[in-house]
Amino acid sequence: MHSPKALLNTYWGHKNFRPHQEEIIDKVLAGKDVLAILPTGAGKSLCYQLPALSLEGITLVISPLIALMHDQVAQLTARDIKAMAFVNDPKCSIEQQLDNSQYGNFKLVYCAPERLLQTAFLNRLIKLPIVRIAIDEAHCISEWGHDFRPAYRKIARLREQLPHVPIIALTASATPPVQEDIVQNLQLKIDRPDLASFKRPNLQYQVIETENKIGQLFQQLSRTQVAIVYCWTRQETEEIALQLQQLGLAVNYFHGGLNNDEKQQRLEAWQTEKTPIMVATTAFGMGIDKANVDRVFHLTLPDSLENYYQQSGRAGRDGNEAQAVLLVHPGEHAQIQKRIAQETLDKEFVEKTFKALCNYLQIPIGEGADCAYQLSLQHFCQTYKLPMSKTLACLQWMDQSGIFGLQQKNTSGLRFSVDVSPEVFRQTSSLNPSAVGLVQYLTRNFHQLYQTEHLLFWDQILPQFQQPKEKILAALDELQKRGNLHYTLLATDLQLHWQVPREDHYTLNPLLAQLKKRNSLKQQKWAAVLDYAFTANNCKQQELLHYFGESNTSPCGICSVCSTTQKTQTPQQTNRQLLDVLKKGPQTLREISFALDCKESVLLETLHELASNQQITRTDDNKWQRA
Repeated sequence: MHSPKALLNTYWGHKNFRPHQEEIIDKVLAGKDVLAILPTGAGKSLCYQLPALSLEGITLVISPLIALMHDQVAQLTARDIKAMAFVNDPKCSIEQQLDNSQYGNFKLVYCAPERLLQTAFLNRLIKLPIVRIAIDEAHCISEWGHDFRPAYRKIARLREQLPHVPIIALTASATPPVQEDIVQNLQLKIDRPDLASFKRPNLQYQVIETENKIGQLFQQLSRTQVAIVYCWTRQETEEIALQLQQLGLAVNYFHGGLNNDEKQQRLEAWQTEKTPIMVATTAFGMGIDKANVDRVFHLTLPDSLENYYQQSGRAGRDGNEAQAVLLVHPGEHAQIQKRIAQETLDKEFVEKTFKALCNYLQIPIGEGADCAYQLSLQHFCQTYKLPMSKTLACLQWMDQSGIFGLQQKNTSGLRFSVDVSPEVFRQTSSLNPSAVGLVQYLTRNFHQLYQTEHLLFWDQILPQFQQPKEKILAALDELQKRGNLHYTLLATDLQLHWQVPREDHYTLNPLLAQLKKRNSLKQQKWAAVLDYAFTANNCKQQELLHYFGESNTSPCGICSVCSTTQKTQTPQQTNRQLLDVLKKGPQTLREISFALDCKESVLLETLHELASNQQITRTDDNKWQRA
């Protein structure tokens, strides 16, 4: 058997381990249970991937995200390490995948926790030559965690079925109650967790209050080498990227709505630093190891300090000085309070949304398991008169609860209904060939065709026809003009992989009991975020460390609170700086804000004072100039 360092060099090209990796790997190779809590960028995956090469048999990896499983398998395959994942694939059934994993000499096999709820799958799984179980994102086990998924609690069934197989549980963010919950649920036989400090000495945490986030962001990015700018929504990523491009920065955007080729091109351009600034939704960066990111910005408040710690920790992985910058607006506190109220779920709303969803997707009682469905959130909410933000929160909770897996996925298609009897609809003698083929396809592939509305997606129908999309649209138009059917073009943005059969109250009742705790925990998480963002006197690094249970800490000396640059600048110094800026000629307030590194409240006071002293004046086009 090759030594761990030899394997590290051969497959990963590194000569030395990162802190804590070697000790954890030694425990894994010794057959011990492990709970590893390592910060983002510390190399958690290696702690189970490398030992898998030394062990005879399969390391089973439980992972919560399909996209992350795909990324991990692709990276391992590129290193000539045999790996696969149990995923819905029309070309290869789960039975075939189980056969492949049993006889294919795979070293690592990935699986979503929801699959373990399926008895037939679990019975086959435990017959595989599993020698180690790795549980990624282990904080999902805990009801006190920021991303609790009930299906994770069921992983304990594996310990019952495979009592002699050691477990390694890994996470980047777990408070002490969460750590205790993980150990108890998995019955880990450990003396203590392998716990690295959450402290990042090279990372400067900044909270900047501003009324002009784009101006402040531009000012900061002008001094940045490689950056990630996080936003909440896809639309925000596109809008912010466009504004920054117009200001002359090399920027691109990244979100789940891009196709695979677009994602790969943009990721490569960012990694090679052709476009060193990426504006993205918060999933970007997961599984991507780029060490020299020197700044991570959040333009919107994160929904938990755990998520903020993980996302901001994608800066400074090379050990060089880096910054995590949270930009806040004075009015955001009230906005978040409103959002908390909007996202608080109640029993009646959950039941109503679940029933509407099943009707919209046409899932009969007792069916749905292992099926994938497309959903336009906007059209769904319009159809059933549901508020979008609360509905999305409800769908996310159902995802976390294991009813289905929720993915962002842009797919175009249409919604149609047949408006005539079956006999009339099948009369095709006077139709053009495209319309004839369409009638035959719809009649053959849709049950209850004449009784309800149906969804049809281009990626379903185009492979069936040797004709372009335009001809199929012309056929639809012909059928609509004849009164045979009515259709509406539709763009979907969500994909649901249904995990359990639809059983209405039997599906929901066990989960509804957790709803009150879910709402309470959500409010606690938001309260911690608001304290971090709007409490001006506490060291930001200390606040994060205390949140994760590290009490013996001292002020970092470099965060936005500890740093005294802005506090010690005198009004006279600010006056001089502003007058120097105006030497170049008349400037707008935005241009002055870009040029000066000071709080906007200070800037406005300075402008007022200089104008009162008649040192500056306003031009007819609303710019400031020296008098």
